[in-house]
Amino acid sequence: MTIFHSPIAATDAALPLVRSHWKGPIGIYPEAERKDYVAVHRDANEPDHVSPEEFLAKAKDWVSRGVQIIGGCCGIELEHIRPLRAALPKRLQAAT
Repeated sequence: MTIFHSPIAATDAALPLVRSHWKGPIGIYPEAERKDYVAVHRDANEPDHVSPEEFLAKAKDWVSRGVQIIGGCCGIELEHIRPLRAALPKRLQAAT
C-alpha cells in the first residue's frame, strides 16, 4: 500500500488509517507542498515548500512508525532524497 501525491500533513493523517486496514508493506511518496506551480492565494509568511531537513526528520518518524519505502513526488528533489540514504536504515523488518 502506498500513500502518495499528498501534502505531508495529509500523509501523516492517512498513515494510521492505512495501518489499521493493511498489514503489509507501506510506502510513502508525499509532495513538497510547493506553491510556485499551484494557483492559490497564500500568506506571504507561509513557507514555499518542505526543506530537505524537514523531510529527513519526517522520514525518520515514518520509519519509526513502520513505513518501509519512502520517496517523493511534486517538488521533492534529489536534495530531499539523498540525505535519506545515509540517515535511514538500509533494511527494515517486515511489519507484523
